[in-house]
Amino acid sequence: MYKVIVADDEPLMLEGWKTMVDWTGAGYELCGAASDGEEALDLFGSVGPDLVVTDIRMPVLDGLELIRAIKNRPGAHARSVIVSGYAEFGYVQQALRFGADRYVLKPIVPEEIQVLLGDLFALLGRDRTDRASAAALQAAAEEAEVMRLLQGGLSGGPGALGLASCAPLCVLLLEAPCAPTGRARALPRAALKRTAERLRAAGTPAWTFDDGRG
Repeated sequence: MYKVIVADDEPLMLEGWKTMVDWTGAGYELCGAASDGEEALDLFGSVGPDLVVTDIRMPVLDGLELIRAIKNRPGAHARSVIVSGYAEFGYVQQALRFGADRYVLKPIVPEEIQVLLGDLFALLGRDRTDRASAAALQAAAEEAEVMRLLQGGLSGGPGALGLASCAPLCVLLLEAPCAPTGRARALPRAALKRTAERLRAAGTPAWTFDDGRG
């Protein structure tokens, strides 16, 4: 399931997005609705949606500025749909320039929206796969650098891990009593990775590695 939020300053449109679209059937979860761009931006920060559907004309922060603000956020990867009552090509060009993935004209037609959601579902799946592959490659590279550090020095210097040359380091070793294999080995490894992720989220650089023989 992919998380989605919608933004529109027209109450009837917001109600339509909630009741006329089969989000669950299309593989999505509607996680929130906002009545202006600023509220939508706050909602984006708390929900972390995969898809943002927004009206182009809204008070405080319009749809185009909302999308641009989202695109400028570090690590943001959401796809976006602009909904507009204006068919002029200039609006479409502007939406695409700001990074919108689709431009939909009002009034919304549920059948057309379902087709659109299906197209975006495929794109979101590809995005997720690409991010997972990139993260796996990054993790493997960092683990290799950690092992080099433990064996006498980083190949690219401390900067290879984003560290200052005088950064203090703490190494924690977890020793299994009977050299587990398979699922028994994967469980503590997964727990350590989750711990490292929490430390990074709190601002402390952390990496995990598997020690070799000796």
